[in-house]
Amino acid sequence: MLTLREENHENSWLHRRSFVYLQGKLIIKVMKHSRFNRHEIFEMSDTSFVLDCIQKIDKYDYDNGGAELSNMLFGLFDGYLYDKIYTYAYEHLSIEMYNELEERLKKVHLSLAA
Repeated sequence: MLTLREENHENSWLHRRSFVYLQGKLIIKVMKHSRFNRHEIFEMSDTSFVLDCIQKIDKYDYDNGGAELSNMLFGLFDGYLYDKIYTYAYEHLSIEMYNELEERLKKVHLSLAA
């Protein structure tokens, strides 16, 4: 029988890393991501908007995904687009902010497709 549980290790070197235990064995969850050149794609208004999004979420919400979304949004500044950003953003941002984020990230997808 397979058992699956997730844990967040908040008070150790494992801080803010998500792990899965499968039949008692530790498996590290790996987020898939794409790399892009933020300096070529993002304008100052895009950067400001991402900061606005970060301010609207609870960066310390390890139980409901706020911390993960915060990490993914900060990752945009380093040129990382995480594949689950849309799922977490939909759950934690207002529909207006989500739609705006989706529009701004279309530029990233277009640059990755080129």
